[in-house]
Amino acid sequence: MNTQDAFQLIQAKVSAPIQLLEGPTPSILVRPQGLVEVLTFAKEDPQLDCQVLTCQTGSHQEDEIRLFYHLLSHEQNHLFVFECPVPLSDPKAPSVTSLWPAANWLERETYDLLGVHFEGHPDLRRIMLPEDWEGFPLRKDYVTPTSYHDSGFDLTVDNRPSAITQSFNLSKGDEKEDE
Repeated sequence: MNTQDAFQLIQAKVSAPIQLLEGPTPSILVRPQGLVEVLTFAKEDPQLDCQVLTCQTGSHQEDEIRLFYHLLSHEQNHLFVFECPVPLSDPKAPSVTSLWPAANWLERETYDLLGVHFEGHPDLRRIMLPEDWEGFPLRKDYVTPTSYHDSGFDLTVDNRPSAITQSFNLSKGDEKEDE
């Protein structure tokens, strides 16, 4: 089954509005309000049978964060991508940990790096950065701090760019032409 066939099946059986996104990797767009309903159908319908959440991630795009859910069916031998846009001003989506326990850590990573709050998540806290870290590093508006002090370990990290890193930062007009 291809993505267009899955889209038509879901559209016929589920009340939540969805949209087919064409492209090199076709996907199905669903708003946060319909996310759990659509993904539950994708998991439980025997024709789709998406028993595995292989990946859940996100990307900051203009004024929204786009969440991506990659669902796999070993039995039916297909993989589908679902996209869920959440506004940057209020990045919230329902958790899918009740459908796939593996979503627990995946959603925590998306929370940690992009600041998306997954409503109903059983343990939503940072997974990669310290609890007192400020900001979300994968957002385009993130400003990298020049230092960080971890009082738990009496450790201060100097995060200023090194001379080597700065040497790679070419300002406009400094780009060398191919020789």
